[in-house]
Amino acid sequence: MATKKTPKRAKKPSKAKPTKAKARPKSKPVPRAKKKSSTPDALLASADVAKVAEGIAAIKTLPAPKKVKNEPLWAWPALDSALARVGTTLPAKSLLTVFEKTFPHVGHSWAAALTAAEEITRREDLDAHLKLVDALLAAMKTYDSGHRAHEGTVFDRLIDGTLAKLYPEAIANLLSKLDADHLSSDGDGFGKLFDVALPKVVGSALHERLLRLFMGDLEVPKPKKPAAAKRASLEASIKKHALELPGPTDEFDELHALVRGAELSTSVKLSYLELLIPHCRGGTDRLQLIDFLWELADAEPDALLKRLGEWKEAEDRDFGDALINASWIEDVGGEQPVTRKAMSEKLHALGLKHYQPSNERGDRVAWLLQTKPSCESRARELVVSAPQPFKLGREGQRLLATAMEKLQKGGAHERVLAWVDALSHLVLDAHDKHILLELFANSTAAARDADSFMALDVVAPKNDPKIAIAMSLAAHAIGNEQRSMEWLDDALRAGVEIRDNWTSVLGPLRADAVLGQRLAQADELLRAAAYEGADISKEEVRAALFSGRPEAEPQLIEEKFALLANEDESEEAFDFLLGQAGRQHLRVLEAILAASEPLTVPWRDLSQLLKRLDDAGNAEAILAWARAMPRLKFDEEDTAPAYVLPFGFDAAAKIADTALEDELLTRIPKDYGKPFSTQAALSFLLARLWARRGDEKKVLHFAKHVVETYETDEQLQLRKANEIPELAPHAAKITELFEAYEAKNG
Repeated sequence: MATKKTPKRAKKPSKAKPTKAKARPKSKPVPRAKKKSSTPDALLASADVAKVAEGIAAIKTLPAPKKVKNEPLWAWPALDSALARVGTTLPAKSLLTVFEKTFPHVGHSWAAALTAAEEITRREDLDAHLKLVDALLAAMKTYDSGHRAHEGTVFDRLIDGTLAKLYPEAIANLLSKLDADHLSSDGDGFGKLFDVALPKVVGSALHERLLRLFMGDLEVPKPKKPAAAKRASLEASIKKHALELPGPTDEFDELHALVRGAELSTSVKLSYLELLIPHCRGGTDRLQLIDFLWELADAEPDALLKRLGEWKEAEDRDFGDALINASWIEDVGGEQPVTRKAMSEKLHALGLKHYQPSNERGDRVAWLLQTKPSCESRARELVVSAPQPFKLGREGQRLLATAMEKLQKGGAHERVLAWVDALSHLVLDAHDKHILLELFANSTAAARDADSFMALDVVAPKNDPKIAIAMSLAAHAIGNEQRSMEWLDDALRAGVEIRDNWTSVLGPLRADAVLGQRLAQADELLRAAAYEGADISKEEVRAALFSGRPEAEPQLIEEKFALLANEDESEEAFDFLLGQAGRQHLRVLEAILAASEPLTVPWRDLSQLLKRLDDAGNAEAILAWARAMPRLKFDEEDTAPAYVLPFGFDAAAKIADTALEDELLTRIPKDYGKPFSTQAALSFLLARLWARRGDEKKVLHFAKHVVETYETDEQLQLRKANEIPELAPHAAKITELFEAYEAKNG
């Protein structure tokens, strides 16, 4: 496209020079007023606590979370930084605002919500604790209970740690609003909070409230009563509505609400309650009616008792179940008023009329236990009154065990032991009976009940390690030292675990001079066997050791050695010889090195053996394997180095054997990029190796691998690089690696 030429300006005549006009003085630009940084992010970045609080209040919308692999918590850099900087000085109101805005639903997982909750629970501020519970319940309003992720989200971490720091009053408020799926260990696991709160409030009214919640007596809020002016029309509506309904109906809820909320006398309400019975749709509706009965009992117990005396037997058989269910209250919470006890007896009598001997008895007992574990005393009466022993069934046994466990935690051991007397009326399923018997033995020990011990001493199996140790503890508790030693020997021969997590359980036995000596001998036997490579985590291995037998028959061991060279059978042979027969490991090593063709070693079996030897402190055996590692052939050459070589590098470093280190370095795959997200041992050791050799580039290369793993032990150690002698000179640059990774991934 042609462009037009710009015409040249005509030159002015140059005869006379024109006088120059005075230039107008330039005005100085007026400086613009700086805008105040009032955005939420700008306020959050302030060092002023008040401005940070203002920034928190100004947050209106949540940013979109960045989906980071293996990161269950979402980062909000501006807010996270503010909380890290001034969180401990922020007012509780601001912290609650953070929690409410960043945790509107359990599906949200902003790290800031967890930080705010942690800070609130750290403070001695009951009002803030109660408000935190209210905010949590609001977030759970639309949540389908029992379906938490168990993936380290904010919701998971609140349940598993933070909430346990709340005041007991706040825990009670929370637990009173939750259902069975929330509380169950198979569901959300809120029930563990009972274990935290109950011991803190023993002897108080709050303890009684928590105990009632724990036993299943969930509080039902009383509805507001309508104005007295509506009484007459309401009474007519209830009666007309109830009489017109043909049978079980979905209108039950509406009808029940009318009756329950009406401002009528107890006698009239009970009459209408009888009208409701035929319209129940199932067990849940019937339990609503029973709860209604107890509300009436709180208001006018004497009038209710008088009316119950005139009450006709309910025709609905399942309603009889519910009546028995209701009468459990006499067994809980100490002494009850006389009218309450009499009412319980009346309800129980009405309910039991429906329980004639039948094939359904076991199912009915199970139903009672499932409805409310605290009904176990009523279930026991049905068991004892049976004409002949019957099977409770595996499900019934499971439910009974749950009830017994709850009673034990509540300290009601006498109610647990009442079932020991009922054992002769039951045929227990062999598969699960050990659970019940162990619970019975534990309560026997707690109650020091000699009669219960003698009853269990006849039926308890000697080949179950947990039952046997529980029986030993029970015998010791009642002062029968001979039977305690005999049961302890039975437990050892059965392979009982006596280390680590059993330390507190076995405390009474270890404190006894004779029994403690027996356990000390067993401890020494385990230590010696573990040092030689035995897998003492296996029950069958412990049983063989405590019984004086070899872990495996000599003939079987020889058969397995013969299969090492058989490609199709070698994996199973290695698994056996490095596992159950682990004390044969040095002989296995000799066979590997002597083989004419390389034997393929399963890296999992070898890494487990090396871990056991490391735990037992057998550095010499590990070094023997380390010297062979350069020549070993693994089943998965790409994976094995990350799990096996760390033991070799560690052994070489301890004796400063650089030649062995060089040999081991040849086993690292050339394409070794970074370890698995949960395995950082190899990279950590390599970073230290190259630090000793002065190669900073390689130090940072392998340190970066460790930085990018998810909460591994090595990552936590690397965060303190300045405390590790060989890494200390590189600590500043390692810190930069962490900062860069966190800035990128939040």
